Amino acid sequence: MDPTQERIENFNKIERLPVENIDQLISPLSQSLYRWWSGFNPKLPARADFDITQHRDLPSNIFLVEVLDNGNFHYRLHGELVTQLVGRSSQHIVFNKDSDLLDDRLLAEHLGNVIQARTAFQCHGDLSVFNRDYIRFESLDCPLANEEGRITHILGVLTDIK
Repeated sequence: MDPTQERIENFNKIERLPVENIDQLISPLSQSLYRWWSGFNPKLPARADFDITQHRDLPSNIFLVEVLDNGNFHYRLHGELVTQLVGRSSQHIVFNKDSDLLDDRLLAEHLGNVIQARTAFQCHGDLSVFNRDYIRFESLDCPLANEEGRITHILGVLTDIK
């Protein structure tokens, strides 16, 4: 099989679901972030609302992606365990649906769906997309909005599931 097609198929094996309630989340870290995020309902929290000192269990597993114009995304923060799980650091990388790396293109597409839905998404499966099929994971992707309601960031956690 073509390696590109195989990576696409591996990415498509990851289940992506809008979060309807906290009980569908597996990881205590995902639950913790979702509890904070959903506490702003019916509004979306802003980037300035998130204070990492109030979430001491999250720093190693957290990521923050800034939403730029024209479908571009900028990794602003990438926790140490996120880097270990995916096998590379993406911190300070700008990516979009036309990026050179397939993984970045597929992620840009998913984040576009999060923005359009304006809700948190749970992703789970294995990390075979990163050639790490022996690692099962869960991530939570939470959109953050400015005062005008425009999504400015995606805040999330990524954790392995034992």
